[in-house]
Amino acid sequence: MGTLQAAPDALLFQAAAVNDPDLFTRTGSLLENAYGPLLAQYGPFRFDAFSSYYRAEMGASLWKMFSIFSRVITPEHIHRYKLESQSIESRFSRGGKRRLNLDPGYLTLYQLSLLTTKAFSHRTYLADGIYAECTLIAKGRGYEPLPWTYPDYQTPEALAFFQNSKSFLKNKLRETEPCAP
Repeated sequence: MGTLQAAPDALLFQAAAVNDPDLFTRTGSLLENAYGPLLAQYGPFRFDAFSSYYRAEMGASLWKMFSIFSRVITPEHIHRYKLESQSIESRFSRGGKRRLNLDPGYLTLYQLSLLTTKAFSHRTYLADGIYAECTLIAKGRGYEPLPWTYPDYQTPEALAFFQNSKSFLKNKLRETEPCAP
């Protein structure tokens, strides 16, 4: 029988897609208030080159940015970040349509997982209508995509960003390890 262990340490992750790049600035302080100090960002980059999924709701010209926050968390109640993200999205909606899409998740030394409200075969139900999807798995110093990984998470630039974030987490965890007597 296996022994119970504490949840793995993680860094909170946020993917933001917008139809107005000024929204990145306007939402930045809200995100830091909700998730803690910012560690690093990748973007903005043209998101409409990767997907047309949000076109009907948000328009044809979409931008995206990945953000990692520096506070180490554990994912036991991670679903609440998706609920908070939905609240932030609704603040910026106009006429019942979003101008901002937020997809939070978390990064561990083992994987990067996204949070979603959509059920699918490779997603696990957490709580309150929120599911988790393992999007990237650890391999060596970095991560590698899975068959369902979105194309914008598979670019060399995005994978390098996540690898750097993983290195930060690994170093942060080494700093907090108790010293042997």
